[in-house]
Amino acid sequence: YDIVVDSENGIPFFTPLFSTKPVVLLIHHVHQEIFREHLRFPFSAIAKFIEGKLMPFVYRNNKVITVSESSQNEIVKTGIAKLENISIVNPGIDVPIKIHRKSAFPTITYLGRLKAYKNIDVAIKAFAQVNKYIKSSRLWIIGEGENMGNLRDLVIQNNLTNKTTFFGKVNDKEKTRLLGESWVMVQPSSLEGWGITVLEANACKTPVVASNTKGLRDSIVDNKTGLLVKVRDVKGFTSSLRQVL
Repeated sequence: YDIVVDSENGIPFFTPLFSTKPVVLLIHHVHQEIFREHLRFPFSAIAKFIEGKLMPFVYRNNKVITVSESSQNEIVKTGIAKLENISIVNPGIDVPIKIHRKSAFPTITYLGRLKAYKNIDVAIKAFAQVNKYIKSSRLWIIGEGENMGNLRDLVIQNNLTNKTTFFGKVNDKEKTRLLGESWVMVQPSSLEGWGITVLEANACKTPVVASNTKGLRDSIVDNKTGLLVKVRDVKGFTSSLRQVL
């Protein structure tokens, strides 16, 4: 081989320490904020130290590839790499051959991992409000993760069991069908490197209501391919979802 691509997801592989080959560091997004809010001490402090202190030391002379301007700015801010060593490559997708007809009832869909920082609870709470005005509306949640149990409990608490479907993990064909039939996709995450599910939804002719945060504001053209809402603003998501529906 000629090049090592070191794919960093919070913690890198530190390949410059044991490989003599050229190393390119791939970073989707910087995790400092996620470590601070979603990891317990002392793990949060250890993870922040590795990404914020050790990485800049080990990778200071390496080329870096990232997926958005927001991520580039965070990489420079954290000191992981200098601006001139960073290249931005926006993610791409395979455009679906078949476009599906929208469902007969208004459908709001979340697609992604079921993790705390994704704020899927915000989507459920907003849907509960939307459903008061649009009683035929439905919520589809696609994906799996450790937050599944909490989300199911929240659905029960809001009396939305008959109006919410958890699909779990699906294959590409099923994903395309569900996105195509959806009226709108919701992406309330606190932080993304890019948000490739946004492109997947748009390619299926489905707009997105998402958090106005790093990554998502890069992949969404506000008021054109979707609507951006303040992070964790249930009222804002409710209003925007109703507007799209």
